[in-house]
Amino acid sequence: MLPKIVLLGRDEKKFYFVQSALNNDGYQFEFINLENVDNATSQILDACLIILDTLPYPENLFSQFHTLQQNDQISHVPILALVKESPPRLRYRIISMGISDYLTVPFDRLDLQVRVRNMLKMNGAVKQNNGELDLNHHAVHALHSLKSLYQELDKSVFNLGKDRFIDNVLESLRKLSKAHFAMLFTVTDNDHLVLTSVQPGGSIESGCTLNIADVPMLIKAVRLGEPTFLNNISPDNPFVMLLTAFFNIRVKSCIVFPVSGENTTRSVLCLLRSDDEKLSEFHYLFGILSMGRSI
Repeated sequence: MLPKIVLLGRDEKKFYFVQSALNNDGYQFEFINLENVDNATSQILDACLIILDTLPYPENLFSQFHTLQQNDQISHVPILALVKESPPRLRYRIISMGISDYLTVPFDRLDLQVRVRNMLKMNGAVKQNNGELDLNHHAVHALHSLKSLYQELDKSVFNLGKDRFIDNVLESLRKLSKAHFAMLFTVTDNDHLVLTSVQPGGSIESGCTLNIADVPMLIKAVRLGEPTFLNNISPDNPFVMLLTAFFNIRVKSCIVFPVSGENTTRSVLCLLRSDDEKLSEFHYLFGILSMGRSI
């Protein structure tokens, strides 16, 4: 995936030179109007860099830039500010607000290219020799995404009913892990699992019951409290056969998490992929930390 750069300002046309100068370095760009930034947090979460155009804004409005660094969900994304050459105090003020770096306008395209490459390198989003992104960036993004999810959970738990709250947790987790399905089963007293929530909503009917004794990885989750993490699963796998029979879905990768409370497995979370893309250790961590926190 190409490194994503968010262009933040008042007018997308003002960034044409920026995009032209960086076009050959293999980035993807997304413009967001600064006035709408509070409603665009989700679009910035996966960004590697923000380029902020301060030129249209008078100095008495610079205080709104400070809110970018105050927003815990996006404060991890470095910001390169484009600022007027004079008066010099504008640069000092930008840096004092926590903006990562600046370029005075006008600037040469080489100055922009070098500055962006260095900032991305420091953020762990540089390309390795094989053309793939450094996993350090994915680790940083994973941790910040999980932090953002926690914040959303903390805000919503008091405002939503239990069922809707769980649905929101599952959908957030499904998107963060890029899974096709996220299922939550409740453990019953007679060693069965009852499907209580599934995302995407409406894709599968809840209420289905699975016999734990039929599937070794469910026994492992419920009775031993241990997770299972599998890629390239055979169609003959008992769990895959059960999911196919009940839900008519193809499963190529899965992670099964026991969700415990008071030293007992109360629920089982399943993240499923139907294609050849693998679920990773980051997705495994997402499930353990977020579900352990919220259920």
